[in-house]
Amino acid sequence: MMTKRVIGLLFLASAAVAFADSRIVSPGDASLEALTTALEQGHGGGDLAAVAAERQARLSTLVRTDVARVLRGAVSSPTRSNLTPRVRDFVEEQVELEGALEVLVEDREDGSRLHFSLETDSGDRYALYFVSRPTRLLTGERVRVSGL
Repeated sequence: MMTKRVIGLLFLASAAVAFADSRIVSPGDASLEALTTALEQGHGGGDLAAVAAERQARLSTLVRTDVARVLRGAVSSPTRSNLTPRVRDFVEEQVELEGALEVLVEDREDGSRLHFSLETDSGDRYALYFVSRPTRLLTGERVRVSGL
């Protein structure tokens, strides 16, 4: 059985305000970069999980339009491993998965789009997003995907 290797981005699918420390980030008002920095440096006040949750929500939206920016702003594996489990649940991680590819075409009057997903052998489904548009990928092909 031949397995294609595809490098893409997998996206596995509150606000807190603190006033005592100027480094503490208010999730609702902060830029994505500020949220990432706060997460990496632990400047989330009493609820770093709120910072992580807001960041995850923004990344979930951004991945549909700017995968490269999402990849540039990804938290490193060592940083992720130092986070508490409660916070880590909201933070992306490097993974490698294998399964059957599904390619769907959304055709509308204002244009069409391709949607890619992966179904693993255990039945889990993951949306796939790519930095550059992949070619020659067909529904049903076995692929191995590395990404976030």
